Amino acid sequence: MRQALPEDLRWVRLLVTRALLEAGYDPPADSRDADLEDTGYYEAPGRSLWVAFDEQDRVLGCIALDRGDQGAAVIRRLAGHGLYALLHAAVQQARRQRYRVVETVLPPGMDDLRMALESHGFLPTESGSLLYRRELAAV
Repeated sequence: MRQALPEDLRWVRLLVTRALLEAGYDPPADSRDADLEDTGYYEAPGRSLWVAFDEQDRVLGCIALDRGDQGAAVIRRLAGHGLYALLHAAVQQARRQRYRVVETVLPPGMDDLRMALESHGFLPTESGSLLYRRELAAV
């Protein structure tokens, strides 16, 4: 696993698009998904984008950590393989950045993502909610 490089973005976009289409959702659109066009978005404080890769340096999975509201970090762009390791890295980064909470929106039909999130202590904020949250212990 490593920080995403500009040349990884096409693979990140492909992974995100594939995950959305397989779950029955629209693919990313330039107007609302500018972060998939320029890694500079993730160079700002409180943001990061990682990729999981194989021995041939092929991108297999991705995850982004973004700034949320009121001391929360937001997980975005979780797709592909290596979900558990990617989630672990994002949670550890959120801790290092002193976030109190990590959140993500999980659309229906993404069972692999749900299982990975739940295995890392994320729970829906209420029954039937799409918002999953994990509180981080104070350091």
